[in-house]
Amino acid sequence: MLGTDPQGTDSLNTDSLNTDPLNTDPLNTRAVQELMTNEKRTGSVFLRFLQRLLQLGLIAAWLGIALRWLGSWHWALDLCSHFYLQFTAIALAGTVACIGACDKKILVIGVVAWLMLVPSALGLYFGSASPTIASTQNLRVVSCNVLTSNSNKNAVLEFLHQSEADIALLMEVDAEWSQAIRGLAEIYPHQLHEAREDNFGLVLLAKTAWQSAEIIRLDNAGIPSVEAMFEIGGKQLRFIGTHPLPPMGRDYSSQRNLHFVNLAKRVRESENSTPTVVVGDLNCTSWSHYFRKLLYDSKLRDSRQGFGIQRTWPTSMKLSILGSMRIPIDHALVSSEVSVTNRRVGPNIGSDHYPIIVDVGF
Repeated sequence: MLGTDPQGTDSLNTDSLNTDPLNTDPLNTRAVQELMTNEKRTGSVFLRFLQRLLQLGLIAAWLGIALRWLGSWHWALDLCSHFYLQFTAIALAGTVACIGACDKKILVIGVVAWLMLVPSALGLYFGSASPTIASTQNLRVVSCNVLTSNSNKNAVLEFLHQSEADIALLMEVDAEWSQAIRGLAEIYPHQLHEAREDNFGLVLLAKTAWQSAEIIRLDNAGIPSVEAMFEIGGKQLRFIGTHPLPPMGRDYSSQRNLHFVNLAKRVRESENSTPTVVVGDLNCTSWSHYFRKLLYDSKLRDSRQGFGIQRTWPTSMKLSILGSMRIPIDHALVSSEVSVTNRRVGPNIGSDHYPIIVDVGF
């Protein structure tokens, strides 16, 4: 297009040229190229950072493997064993990151770590805790840490109403909780209370009368456990409910471990191979050296076998980092004469633990 400049001469209209889609400004082109390069560089830096972060996770995974086996040396090392599942997830993430980074040496390390972790981390999803037993009696057992400071007592009582448990162990029962639980007498006419103000009180509830029931002590700290003998359908069943100290510090850890030793001894010394069920908040996961030793010494089996990990603590999404750090410390262990037909985690009852519900036959 021709235009007339102020001097009256014809000239090209540069504004019109600038709106021409076929016109390309070299300066604009370079700016776009630099912008794209910067974006690629930023993405590359972030990707490398993420890969390095996950590769460091592999180191943490290997550290977790080592600390699990060294747990018997020091109480702090044993604490690391409780997060075995998390170490497994980290190892998998790190291995995937190594694939993206094409780092073959680290990739091999990651694969080996993951393969070593998986059997122990996920082995509870396979097999069965129910050998072939001609069971003629079936009953439901509940283990429930109510949390002393839990003010939502109605949720706990309602859960016990709906659980249809034949035998229930309640832990962290103080005087106030004991009074509330006595209101279940119509459903559970047989009750044994050992209320305490230190988070280690307990209550045994049963629909069927026991032959005997007593408070026992399995450590030097005097923490109570309960042992009861039942005769159901002409068959004997021994029930032990227990809640050892948490492994926080050398002294508490020593008492918990002694608790396990004496528990195994008590189970092992049983006469006539009485079918036995042990339940409670053991303040320990199945990946701990001391838990594995408890199973070995007592000849008890983990009721979770075939039913999965079933994590129970803590219930708080904030404390468990959206559930990712939740661990299984509430257990039901059974002798070889007892089969497990079902096992599951109960609802949130306001406690920091989820209860567990276990159906057994003997």
